Amino acid sequence: MDYIINNVNNLLSGTFRPYKPEPFFVGDRILYIQGYSKRHLLIDHRYDPKALFHLREVVYMFNFITNVVFYKCLKTVGYRLDDEYNVII
Repeated sequence: MDYIINNVNNLLSGTFRPYKPEPFFVGDRILYIQGYSKRHLLIDHRYDPKALFHLREVVYMFNFITNVVFYKCLKTVGYRLDDEYNVII
C-alpha cells in the first residue's frame, strides 16, 4: 500500500478495482477498504515542473478523514515530503 485516499475522483481514470470490503483499523474505529487504484502526485522538481510520482497501490477508503502517502514509499526512491510547503521534493 503506497497511499490511502478518500475520494475516488482523485484516482487515475480507468484504474479503480473494486474490492470486497476489507476491515482496516483506524484508532478505535473500523473502516473498510473498498478498492485499489493508481494515482499521480505532483513533485516539486526544479528541472521538470510537470514531474509526477506514480503511486501503484492506492487504497480507496470512504470516510477516511485525510489522504495519506507513506513516507517509506517516497524515501525508497529518493524523495521526501517538505512539511513546510506540503509538497514532495
